[in-house]
Amino acid sequence: MRNPIIILSLIILPVFTCYAEDVVGCLYDNDTKLRANPIGNRNPYNPSNPNSGYPAYNGNVYTVVTNKTFANLNCDDYYISYKPADSPSTRCYPYNGTTWTNFNGIIATISRKVCNVPIDDYIPIVVLVFGISSLFFFRRLELNSIN
Repeated sequence: MRNPIIILSLIILPVFTCYAEDVVGCLYDNDTKLRANPIGNRNPYNPSNPNSGYPAYNGNVYTVVTNKTFANLNCDDYYISYKPADSPSTRCYPYNGTTWTNFNGIIATISRKVCNVPIDDYIPIVVLVFGISSLFFFRRLELNSIN
């Protein structure tokens, strides 16, 4: 085993990564819903000229929690992490596949609250103990194979 530090760091690296999901899409319905699949520019007022409209979004509906502070959100709740001021460059149209659901959308980013489980606090210690133990184990194997 030439360089155990590389192997040890490859084992430990995934432990310190955090899963978070940011979704960019069209926020509408009093900031409580978001559609994230862009389908290009559309104009529900003038369907024959879609380029005169705003970006349209369809796809799954994400439910956004707006009536709680971050500390009071449940695990896996979506909250608004970035919402720009309303302007022509940030407007959008949500589309449910057959009809326009609202004409007052705004392009925004939502995030999901990620909660750690109690065992997550001990993972680095467990990895460190197993890493050091395996380092000594492989070192002893290497010395025994030389003899």
